[in-house]
Amino acid sequence: MITFYDNKGKIVLSAVCADDAVQALIDNPDFSNYSYLRAEYNPQEFYIDINTAQPVPIPEKPGPDYYFSYNTYSWELRLDVAETRAINLRNTLLANSDWTDTLSSKNRLGEDLYNQWQAYRQALRDVPEQAGFPLAIVWPTPPE
Repeated sequence: MITFYDNKGKIVLSAVCADDAVQALIDNPDFSNYSYLRAEYNPQEFYIDINTAQPVPIPEKPGPDYYFSYNTYSWELRLDVAETRAINLRNTLLANSDWTDTLSSKNRLGEDLYNQWQAYRQALRDVPEQAGFPLAIVWPTPPE
């Protein structure tokens, strides 16, 4: 078993193999810039403390818009990912309500329900203008 890691503690390879294969990996020039431990650690679960050469569990990911930073050894929010996710959901909700925005929909729905759908669609278009966007969004509720 062997785990190679870079100068920030990010695990780049972890494998179970025979002792001769471990030595071949250690001698491989492709791995000459990495440190190693003779143990196996899952790179999704651990990083290596470069000061102590000890494995450290990566904390649980707080949400889908976070990435683990090997500079701070913590999860950091990617606002651009959160914004893209929110815009994609907004666009899907708009597309799913396109049927209410046709020339005949006012006649089919009636004026009151048609106006409710128009207000809902406008509220969806206004989502990026909300104060908490993209992290704290109050999603509008579609008419019944």
